[in-house]
Amino acid sequence: TSAAKLTFEPLPATGQARVTITIDAPAASFHMPAWAPGDYELFDYGKKIESVEFRRGERSVLATQTVDPNRWSIDGGADFVSYIVNPGRANFTVNLRVKPNETFVSGPAVFGWFAGHADEKQQLSVVPVPAGATLHSTLEGTGLVRTAPNYDEVIDAPFVLGDAVRTHSFTVRGKPHQIIAFGANEGADLEGFARIGTAVAEQAFHLFGELPYPRYAYFFDFGGGGGGLEHLNSTRIGLSSRATPASATGIMFHEYIHAFNVKRIRSKPLGPFDYSKPAVTGALWWLEGVTDYYADVFEARAGFATREQFLQSLSFQVASFERNANRLRVSADEASRRVWEVRGSQGFGISYYAKGKLVGLCLDLALRGATGGERSLDDVMRALWDECKDGKPGFAEGRIRDLAIQFGGAAMGPLYDRLVLEPGPLPIEEVARGAGLAWVDGRLVDDPSANPARRKLAAAWPLK
Repeated sequence: TSAAKLTFEPLPATGQARVTITIDAPAASFHMPAWAPGDYELFDYGKKIESVEFRRGERSVLATQTVDPNRWSIDGGADFVSYIVNPGRANFTVNLRVKPNETFVSGPAVFGWFAGHADEKQQLSVVPVPAGATLHSTLEGTGLVRTAPNYDEVIDAPFVLGDAVRTHSFTVRGKPHQIIAFGANEGADLEGFARIGTAVAEQAFHLFGELPYPRYAYFFDFGGGGGGLEHLNSTRIGLSSRATPASATGIMFHEYIHAFNVKRIRSKPLGPFDYSKPAVTGALWWLEGVTDYYADVFEARAGFATREQFLQSLSFQVASFERNANRLRVSADEASRRVWEVRGSQGFGISYYAKGKLVGLCLDLALRGATGGERSLDDVMRALWDECKDGKPGFAEGRIRDLAIQFGGAAMGPLYDRLVLEPGPLPIEEVARGAGLAWVDGRLVDDPSANPARRKLAAAWPLK
């Protein structure tokens, strides 16, 4: 079988790296991604590389970087490319950081592909710098040579190369997990972080009935900044050098849930990927905001937050959102679609994280109220999981609405439209009342006037 052979060499003297890629049959063009999955902004990574050289056999060939800065047209085709990658970062992650004793790589900014060869097996070889450095990666293989079934997966597996990286391994439901700590990681409580990793994986198993990856890793970049970015079988999270397991619980839960919601449950534009143009979807409110809602739900279910703390946190976020005047002009769907026009996740004054989290809250309470607690947002999430897992096509934009109606009745359709497709205030008082809660003085509380059935509903949420 044909395979693309990728070689990566850190160049600590300049902070850069050298990449070479060899293929079996010549290709007429070479490409770098315009963007990175999970970081919805055009970065044009073709602009970040230099000293690009193409060959066919032993002979150098001419290539032209086209009007598209991420595409090279190659005269007569090429089967080899070499180039230098410059260091940099995106919104939520470092792309490339090369230090004398440690290198971190996020694939989209570093590795390109030859046209027609992205679906081939990818073999990655890493040059050990410094001498004796260990490679930490979730890709198949051991040592300094790893493999992936295709280009999508090789660039969606960040890695660390170094001689001072600390690791801690743990197992959940028979699957190996690992904490990989680098940067200023001295004294970090890796066992404590592993306890949190175990807890969130157990909650995911309870909801979905399986853990879908062969292995999972938390890449903790201590002192690295940049927030968190999800990957198929891992996440890279920037933490302060003094971070503790308690301070990292929220982001660990959020990023881990992405192994299900985003990386596998996804809207159709988010896989298979077209790295040449924006992957526009109106569902980022679900993929990011509802992920954040479930981070809070899982924390409560795992015992990391009391019910009072859970209610207090959501109450604060509802009140904060209601003070945002932009809620009256920008919907969750529009904020999701238009993120490509702005930096970060604000989408013209409305964060699809913040709005999506509260849409998730409202849908969950409405489903519970409409069905007497027989159904909840868990049912929608599990249905999407069954429809999208194992590499199946992503969901259509209207599928969440369909499932809300399926599990909660016809009235869920207009409610969904109000929450997702239309700008405006949240119907928090309405959905709270139906689930045995009340919105009083800017806080979600148990409704003292609710009947016994509604009180039982409220008491069960969010634990089941």
